[in-house]
Formats: sequence, C-alpha cells, structure tokens
Amino acid sequence: MKQTDEKTAIARRLKKLIEENGLDYLMENSFKIYSLLLKEKVASPLSARMILLTLLAKVHLKAKELADAKELAQYIQRSCCLNKEMADFLSSIYVELFSAENQEEWKKKAGMGFDDFCRQEWEFSWDGDCEWRHRGGTMDCSCSATATSKIVNPQQLGSELQQMLEKNPFMASNDIFDYYQLILCDLLDSDFEEYCTSDDYYPPAVEDYDGNFYDLVEEFCKKYGMKLIAYDYSGDLSDFNPDDS
Repeated sequence: MKQTDEKTAIARRLKKLIEENGLDYLMENSFKIYSLLLKEKVASPLSARMILLTLLAKVHLKAKELADAKELAQYIQRSCCLNKEMADFLSSIYVELFSAENQEEWKKKAGMGFDDFCRQEWEFSWDGDCEWRHRGGTMDCSCSATATSKIVNPQQLGSELQQMLEKNPFMASNDIFDYYQLILCDLLDSDFEEYCTSDDYYPPAVEDYDGNFYDLVEEFCKKYGMKLIAYDYSGDLSDFNPDDS
C-alpha cells in the first residue's frame, strides 16, 4: 500500500469510528483500534503500532486544536520520541482526520440521532419468563408484550441522556432506543419474577399481570419524557411439572 493511500485509509477509518462512537472512543479503546486496523488491513503493522502510540499519548486531542501539520508533527516528535519522517506521516493522518471540513460535518451531525429519536414512535417488546416452585414440582410462567410510546418532553429526555450524548453526540436513534429497551426489560424482568414467585402456595395468575405491566410501563414513560400510546400483553402458565423422582 502506498503511504498516501494508507494515510487516507487510516484517516477515513478513524473518522468512521468517531462518528459511530464519539471522540472519547479513540482514547478509551486504543488497543482495540490497533487490532482493528490490522484485522481490516487498513494499516501496516508499523503504522498500526504508531497510531496506537499516538492514541495513548492523546495526540488526537491535540490534533483537534492544531490545524498546522508542521506544528503537530513537532508535537508528535516531542511527545512520542519519533523521528521527523514518522512524525510527519502521522501528523498528515491527524490533520486530514480533523480537517475543518470534517469538524464542520461533525458539528452538523451532533444531536441528529437524538432529534430523530424524539420525532418517532417506538415499540418496546418484552418476553418474560420465570419458574414458580411448589413442593414436588414447578410451573413455567411466560408472557409476551409490546408497548408503543412517543416522546412528549424532549427536554426531560435530553436531561437524562446528557452524559451519554456528551460522550457520543453522534449516538444513533436506534442506539438510544436500545438503551431504553434494556432499562425497561430489566425492570419488567425483575417485577415479573417477584409477581410470579411472591406466593409459594398458590400459582400466579400470569394472564392478570397485564395490569402490572401497564402501570410499570406508564411510570417508565413518565420518568423519561415519553407517553404510552398503545400496548399489548399475553401471559401463560404451564401445567404442573413434577420433580423427577
């Protein structure tokens, strides 16, 4: 691979990583990025090692402030103890990565995923299961449910997401949904298990859990600036399964 082609390939790959995960990802996952550059054959082993070194030295943060390639190369020489030729090569990568054009593009993209999330309706889905145990055997409790919500208070939602969006302003709307889906499913899993196992004598009326489901989801929506607009629930309790003798 020619050095010019390699330089551009590395800059483009790092740009994509920033747009997927935020700038902090470069510093927090330096070795993972090194491995990725090798695995995808974006960089030679030497260049990949040098990128790892510069990421560990936080050169990318300095590059974000410096537009002058010569000045950045001098900084790389001092901070990484590299010769001028290698420092110039690395400087050209970071100058291309943090070009005025790219930074302007990032400024426009910041928050777009959040705005998109707030414009849409989202359907959460959940499947619950647990085991009710009584002397001599068990019964399987299972359910399936969906809940559709829309955002009614973006400011409230944005406040709750502030730290995540500061870390990665390019967070996609689907990633934001996955984050809340996980929170809601964890809440429902815990509540469903407690509901089904609270009485060890009488088996649970799993089909009646829909009221609990509705209340919990509605409370969840209010907490995060959403409104529950539709839901569906079905529950099932298996026959008694005697323990093996």
